[in-house]
Amino acid sequence: MKLASPFVFVAVMSLGGCGPASGGGEASSSSAPTARAQTSTPATGSAASSGSVAASAAASAAPTSNIPAVACTAQGDKPALLADLDGTPRDAALDPARLFWIETTFLDKKESRLRSVAKDGSDAKLLATWPGGVADALAVEGDTVYVTAEHTLFAVPREGGTPRKLENEIFGTLAVRAGVIYTFRHDPGVKQDQLIAIAAASGTTVLATWPRTREFPDVWSFAVDEDGKLLVVEPDGVARLDPATKAKQSVPFTNKGQPAKLYAISNRPALRGQLVAFGGKGVAPLSGGELTGPALELPIAFFGHSVVGVESTHDDIGGAFPASVVQASTTSDKKRSLRKMAGFQGAITGDDACVYVLNAVRGQKAKVEAYAISPL
Repeated sequence: MKLASPFVFVAVMSLGGCGPASGGGEASSSSAPTARAQTSTPATGSAASSGSVAASAAASAAPTSNIPAVACTAQGDKPALLADLDGTPRDAALDPARLFWIETTFLDKKESRLRSVAKDGSDAKLLATWPGGVADALAVEGDTVYVTAEHTLFAVPREGGTPRKLENEIFGTLAVRAGVIYTFRHDPGVKQDQLIAIAAASGTTVLATWPRTREFPDVWSFAVDEDGKLLVVEPDGVARLDPATKAKQSVPFTNKGQPAKLYAISNRPALRGQLVAFGGKGVAPLSGGELTGPALELPIAFFGHSVVGVESTHDDIGGAFPASVVQASTTSDKKRSLRKMAGFQGAITGDDACVYVLNAVRGQKAKVEAYAISPL
């Protein structure tokens, strides 16, 4: 389904791998060997000419996926159990057939794992591990899953294998479009944060820079619109950045008629043109405007007609406080509770049929569930 008018969600708090404090969007069987991150030299590249990112995107675009689609099996109000979790989910993403997620365990030993399962709950796999490390974000395109772990960007084969190191000093949002990876990199030598693009044809290109004046970055979040422009949350507002020219222009957002000071922004795309987001506070067109709609907390999945997020009785939804996964209309006050929980600590993503909820709050069974979504 193609959405006629893209929307964006705005976050006002951090959870898991979403915020700058974490460096920055998931018993199973495994047919892939446990993989440890290899230590090959990262691709460094250089700042290329202004049109190189667009040219590289055309040259290195991921081929059209021939991955056969797998349907979600959840129906009505009954969720489908897809997998059990062995750690705290940090981020999740989808392709036509599978759900991918990264989880981190701190109990017997600190370790992060990249796992996946088919949308119908079959063929669960362990794709890679990072012993002693914490993974923060992932993105998937074609035959590759991209993961940031311990401030390093890795590429992992979709079917599992040895992670290949791409860049160091990585944090914040991670996105991939047409074979080009977008994320943030810190340059400790000049105390500078950089928004970068990584393409096979041209290596790493610096798109924009900001001074680092404190321990945590001031700029760490962006969204990608349907034209491939990056909407970056800066300290004084949102800027739309053209990767081809590096030109920026201000995009105004308001809340109750007043300029909105945004913390994070996201419109993570899922399958078939849907927009998937984490964030709470409101929804507005990517062109800017008034934030409206339900003020659900992190994380959120967007289905055009409605959003799915978390309602809690406490400001800290990452703790063991009563919470509910809620589907709320973007055009009315209608909403329904999909699941009541003792608390929420995890990730949510979705496609045009189902929302996938990964929750590992202490005191209840950690699991991955799918819920069928229909207009309210």
